[in-house]
Amino acid sequence: MLEEHKRMTTDAGRPMGDNQNSLTVGPRGPVVFEDILLFEKMAHFNRERIPERIVHANLFNAIAIGDFPKWRVCIQIMLENEADTYHINPFDLTKVWPHKDYPLVEVGELVLDRNPANYFAEVEQAAFEPRNIVPGMGFSPDKMLQARLLSYPDAHRYRLGVNYDRLPVNKPQCPVQTYNRDGLMRFDGNSGSEVNYEPNSFNGPTEDPAYRERPRTTTGSVDRHNHRLDSDYYTQPGNLFRLMAPGARERLIGNIVASMQSVPQRIQELQIEHFYKAAAAAYGTGVAKGLGLNCNESNSTQSNAATAHT
Repeated sequence: MLEEHKRMTTDAGRPMGDNQNSLTVGPRGPVVFEDILLFEKMAHFNRERIPERIVHANLFNAIAIGDFPKWRVCIQIMLENEADTYHINPFDLTKVWPHKDYPLVEVGELVLDRNPANYFAEVEQAAFEPRNIVPGMGFSPDKMLQARLLSYPDAHRYRLGVNYDRLPVNKPQCPVQTYNRDGLMRFDGNSGSEVNYEPNSFNGPTEDPAYRERPRTTTGSVDRHNHRLDSDYYTQPGNLFRLMAPGARERLIGNIVASMQSVPQRIQELQIEHFYKAAAAAYGTGVAKGLGLNCNESNSTQSNAATAHT
C-alpha cells in the first residue's frame, strides 16, 4: 500500500495551500497584514535564532591596529513608474539593477573605526533593524524587507525585552517623545506622571503631518503570486561569472566544492545543473571536476529531460 502523503499545516493544523509565496497586492506589490502564515513562521524563527547574527564578520584585529575597514556607499535611482514594467523585478533582492540603466551615485563612506569596549553591552545587546531610517526615506515592496520590518524588532523584544531600544547601545541619538510605557526592564523615568494617551489636553507630544508617508499607488489582486514567474535565475549569475578573472573563478569553484563535499551525490548533480544553466561549461564542469563527478552540459540536459518525463 502506498504511503499516505503528508499534508503541510500551520501550528493549528490548518492545511497550507502555498508555502512558497507571500500574500501580496499584485506580483510586485507589498505584503498584506493578513498573511498569518508568514507571521507564524517569522514568530517561530525570531524565537529560535537571532536574525542579524546568522551571518556576521570577525573585523576586530584590523580596527585595533588602525586599519579601519571602509566601504563606498552608493545608491541607484529608479522612477516609480519604471518599477512596474522593468524587465526584471526591481524588488527581488536576488537581482542587481544593471549599472548601464541605473548608474551608481556615490553618497558617502562607511567606516568602522572603533571596537566595543564591553562586548556584552555593545555587541550582545545590540539590536539592528531595517526600520531605522532617516526622515525622507521610505520602504520598498521588497518582500524580504517587508518581512524584516516586523521580524527584526519582534526578535529583539523577545531576546532583550520590549524596552530594548532604551539600552544605551540602541538608544536613538535624537529626542524621543512617545506614549509607550512600562514593560519589563524599563530603567529610565518611564515618563514620570505624564499621561499615556493621545490626543490629550496636557501639552503632550502631537503628530506632525509634515512627516506623513507619501501616498503610493498599488494595483493587482491580493494573492500568493508565484514569484518564480517574474524571475530569471541564470542570466545575472552567468554574466557575473563571465566577468570574473580566472583566479576569482577558481576561488569561487573551490569554495563551492568544499561546501558540497558532504552533500549526497544526487543533490550535487542537481546543483551542478544550475551552474551549467547559468554559465555553461566552465562553471558546471569546474564544480563537477572538483567533486569527482563525470558531468557535462549535455548529460545535465538529458538528466533534466528524464526527470521531467518521469
